[in-house]
Amino acid sequence: MTDEKLALLEHITYIDEHVLAAADVKDFDISKGNSVAEILSKFTDEKLDKLRNYKDKDNQSIIDGAFVSGEDWANIIETLKNDPELSQLEVVAAEPVKKAKGLPPNGQICYKDTTTNQGIITYKGTDRYDEWDDNFKGLYEQDTTSQKEALAFFEKYEGQFDDVVLVGHSKGANKAMYVDIVADSDKISRCIAMDGQGFSNKFLEAYKDEISRQGTKITNYSVDSDYVHVLMKQIPNAEQKYCKPFGIKNVLQYHSPFAMFKSENGKMELSGPNNSPVFVNTKNESKEVQVLRDFSNYLMDNCNDKELKIIADYLGRVTGEGIGEKHYLKAFAHLCFDKLGRGVLTEKAITYGMKEMAPYILCDPVSLANSMSLSNSKENTVIGEQASNKEQKLSINNGDSKGKMSMADWKAAIANEANANNKAVRDVQTPERNLPNKTSGWSRS
Repeated sequence: MTDEKLALLEHITYIDEHVLAAADVKDFDISKGNSVAEILSKFTDEKLDKLRNYKDKDNQSIIDGAFVSGEDWANIIETLKNDPELSQLEVVAAEPVKKAKGLPPNGQICYKDTTTNQGIITYKGTDRYDEWDDNFKGLYEQDTTSQKEALAFFEKYEGQFDDVVLVGHSKGANKAMYVDIVADSDKISRCIAMDGQGFSNKFLEAYKDEISRQGTKITNYSVDSDYVHVLMKQIPNAEQKYCKPFGIKNVLQYHSPFAMFKSENGKMELSGPNNSPVFVNTKNESKEVQVLRDFSNYLMDNCNDKELKIIADYLGRVTGEGIGEKHYLKAFAHLCFDKLGRGVLTEKAITYGMKEMAPYILCDPVSLANSMSLSNSKENTVIGEQASNKEQKLSINNGDSKGKMSMADWKAAIANEANANNKAVRDVQTPERNLPNKTSGWSRS
């Protein structure tokens, strides 16, 4: 089976409550013994048409979760159902990444190829707060909780197979690569990783022997403008391939699992072997993401363990609340009021020479909101939820719309959120680090 088909199979891990609601599918059964065709049988032609015609309340076609449009989801599911190799795969086991009511159990899935008896394990990307926090723990930990859980899933079912393929996207790719290295199993024949973040220096040192044996089994596919695969350090002897993105409508889609599939107008090109989808390879990643890669490596090589932990905790809380839980006000409060996290990250940005980044970290909440164009939009911009522990949405305008929040009210709400949630927001003094004034100029030292 081609790498591209295995990458398409990975999308089943991303069929979440948002996709099910958009398609109006009630029962999504990923039970042991079900084939891929049976899993997806609820997506009838009528349901696929609902996906193709999907629009949210803002008239946008992108569905929350994997940042894939409804039209593309219909194409993905239809292709999975109709492909002879993929549709016959049989579920051996499926588990959610996190036990939560209403979530389908597809965070990690083990399949059996009924024609070859090969095992295929797919790992989903980051899901909810805990996993966002776990992502950044990977800066300084040798083995994170999520990585160890992924290994346990592999070890539970590897005994049923002589040959196993590991597949994952984003954090799922990191898990797949981790399992390939740490399991150090001859049963693993290959690992297909897509846009996954890398590993800590501790990991690369502790498992250098395993990496020498298992790393060459990894094929690392990355969209050349993706902003996640550049975080931390990749397995050095893995095969790295960069891919051209397709169908990008907003910046978040550069990290969509579907971005690297060649497609046009909601249709994948199936011109590969056995009607496989295709990736279009490019030579290098974009200059913008190279800057992120260099800065990520700089942090890893120039921070002590305490500093890395402070940075990881800071970024983990911001992304966990903002992206993982959609608590945008809490995320903004963390971003603005965690003075220790902001201070350490700012110092490193300045020392590295990223002077453009420092004002965004050092400035006050209103200036930050202004710099992000949250206050000057002609239309009201929805910022977040859970103001003062109540689930109400906030909008920034100029205070002239009844029922909406002015910038002064927004600033007060942010401050109240920070003061009311000392557990989540550490309002501590930044140690004196001889930081330059935010209005002065910097130069690369």
